[in-house]
Amino acid sequence: MKRRWMALLCVSALLLAACSASAGSAENLTERRERQAVEVCQPDAALTAALLDFSLALYNEAVEADQNCLLSPLSIYVALNMAATGAEGATRAQLEQALTGGAPLAEKLPQLASLLQDERSAQVTLANSVWFDKNRVKPLDGFLQGCVDWFDADVFTADFSQPSSVNAINEWVSGKTKGRIEKLVDRNSQDTVMWLVNAICFDSMWQSPFGKPYNDTFHAPDGDVPVKLMSVSLGSCAYLLADGWSGVRLPYDDSPYSFVALLPDENGAVARSWTADEWRALLASEQSAALEVTLPKFKTTWDGNVAELVQALGVTDAFDITSADFSGINGERGLAIDRILHKTMLEVDSDGTKAAAATAVGVTDTAAMPSSMQLVFDRPFVYAVIDNTTGLPLFIGQMCQP
Repeated sequence: MKRRWMALLCVSALLLAACSASAGSAENLTERRERQAVEVCQPDAALTAALLDFSLALYNEAVEADQNCLLSPLSIYVALNMAATGAEGATRAQLEQALTGGAPLAEKLPQLASLLQDERSAQVTLANSVWFDKNRVKPLDGFLQGCVDWFDADVFTADFSQPSSVNAINEWVSGKTKGRIEKLVDRNSQDTVMWLVNAICFDSMWQSPFGKPYNDTFHAPDGDVPVKLMSVSLGSCAYLLADGWSGVRLPYDDSPYSFVALLPDENGAVARSWTADEWRALLASEQSAALEVTLPKFKTTWDGNVAELVQALGVTDAFDITSADFSGINGERGLAIDRILHKTMLEVDSDGTKAAAATAVGVTDTAAMPSSMQLVFDRPFVYAVIDNTTGLPLFIGQMCQP
């Protein structure tokens, strides 16, 4: 039975104006902590395979029949890696198994840092930050410096008993995502002492723009709904074909990324689990073909607590105050993860794609092809924004109701 998660309660908050030394009521410690040069190396096949396994495992846990879904696995992955640098013992081992396939995190950090540098481009903005309660936890210098050096993280401290500390976090996230993710954190619980936050923002234009949207119908699970469809005729396009699925890879203009849309065969189920081998095989099935592609114009959002999804990957000790060992954060046991808040948005129109995501890990101190074809995505389909080189999904989702 698919795991469900609690919907987040959003609270209204006034965003305070930022200045060079502060974000809202928080004190910005970043300028006091110079980033040290670290030696990075290109990610090997084992790390990209582990990241793909992690991405698809999360999606498989999250997706439900007839429901929209949108995750940024990379955002969750980066935030959890920051947490993992402060984990020890069995807690660290479980996180390493989920994040690196069991390889020591210390060996993979130079590769991960390189991967994050590679993902940054004119189209993608990645940002990280550490927020801690100045009255209740004193992070180790080594932990904070590691977050700055490996993840280029900003560091803030605040009084978590004040609602303004939540406003400051949300203000930072909004600024890093061009206002697309405005209220990631709803509140600090009485036990919250730290947030480890990642934000991703994506903008890219189609290499071949779609025509003007027109009124038509999308065949949703609960009945037909009116939508705006848009079409483009492509003389040579990347057509994908796998058992029970057909799809297309649409490149963005002057970009290392593409949009992938996958349509199940008629009467086939769109909600399904994907293995890494199946994902790679589908992308490898690419053949050049003349296509007329029709997509709905849509904007979709998703938010939730993905802690249960991560626990389903075998990361359990990190959430149990009696078992968790995050002594690498503050030199003591007694810290645990209680929430992993994740919020996403993605918009597709005739010009291109806009997307954003943010993740906050909450730490507490208690708990052969025809010459011409048509692909019409007027019924539920799977979609992703992928890295052309690795096939890794920056965003992956299921569209059932535009």
